[in-house]
Amino acid sequence: MTSLEDLVIFPPDSFCFLAHRMGQYGVEGCPVLDPLPISQSMLAFLNLTSDASLYRQAYCVAPPTDDNCVFGYCPNGDIAGPLVRAATYVTNLCLSILVFYSPKGAKSAFWSQVLSIYAVLITCGIAILQASLTRFHAAIAVVLTGSPLSLYLFVYSVMSLWYRRHRLNGIVGDGQILPRTLILIAGALWTSMFIYVLSSGHVSHFAQESCTHQVPLSKSLWLFPIIFVAGLRKEYWLFFPIVGIFSLIVLSWIIAIILQRKTIWPPDERWQPRFGRTWSVMGRNYPFIHFISIVAIPTIYWMMTVELACLIAGSDQEFSLSFGQVMAAFVALQPLIGTLMLYPRFFRWFVDLTCVRAVCCCQCRRRQRAETGDAVALETMANPSTGHDMNENVKSQAATSIYKDSGPYSYALSSEVTQ
Repeated sequence: MTSLEDLVIFPPDSFCFLAHRMGQYGVEGCPVLDPLPISQSMLAFLNLTSDASLYRQAYCVAPPTDDNCVFGYCPNGDIAGPLVRAATYVTNLCLSILVFYSPKGAKSAFWSQVLSIYAVLITCGIAILQASLTRFHAAIAVVLTGSPLSLYLFVYSVMSLWYRRHRLNGIVGDGQILPRTLILIAGALWTSMFIYVLSSGHVSHFAQESCTHQVPLSKSLWLFPIIFVAGLRKEYWLFFPIVGIFSLIVLSWIIAIILQRKTIWPPDERWQPRFGRTWSVMGRNYPFIHFISIVAIPTIYWMMTVELACLIAGSDQEFSLSFGQVMAAFVALQPLIGTLMLYPRFFRWFVDLTCVRAVCCCQCRRRQRAETGDAVALETMANPSTGHDMNENVKSQAATSIYKDSGPYSYALSSEVTQ
């Protein structure tokens, strides 16, 4: 029985294919075949040079290690596609908001972040071993998985080894052995991948290494994400908004610390740096500054780093529906829905901002709690015998109120008040 391979002549034996197509059978060196009907669509499929995009797609199926970067980086939609990047941004931003505003509600969404990190790192490791992944896309994968949220989870996982009570106590704290272990292992894998992608040994397991040398700016971009410093040499106008934003944040912290200096450093205590107390007081009284400093600015900077890298490398700018991109979009649905469910708390938090209160002249819950505390103090002075019991009840009520209404700092404040 004649097999399919005996009936069809594939390129690169173009001479035999052309002779067979023209009806010249029995040519020396070519197999003797019966005339086979070949459709026009089949000819267009086999003729890769008829369309540059088709030729590039066929070329990028298995590009050589050293190809002189003739066509640039071949796209990898499952790692750096537009939909994958957008879904990663949405997932990390929404999970960051959940961690800050609803630590208990973020536990289910936490697993999607952990599984995504492991999936990307393991997939990249296998692709590197098969020499089918470029160094650029490996770097993009490292940067995407090393988001501010991932680093935030890793830091708290390390802190939980020494501190039993903290903001993420319900996720990676005391008793949460499996989540904490997975985060620590993921951090070790991420660090190993980062170091390996950084290294430049004589033997490379990456594809298209020529492009790595021809696009050095993209390498410095992911190496240490300070692309703005390199860009300021030519685009001086970028200097003013970047420096202006960071200057405003630093100035806001300085002013807030000065205003809260008596709370951070009571007059009857010996002066010490009090970093933990400063952090807690700032989170309680100025949550917007806290959120901007920890979540918003690092996340925006991280997103711009990835987008600039893809733009400079000229890769993965075309949108195409693939399994990896569609799956990434569906993974982002759960954190997005969980964040949208917090809209009533967002309004209360917004109204409670210091700047909003100053503009709208409205009373906030913090002022009401302060007035309650003053009333309790006066009542205690008038009735010393019942002061202790009353203080305990007010502390319990304050802890409950703060836990429900203080937004991103509910857990930390409830622990602080009840101590």
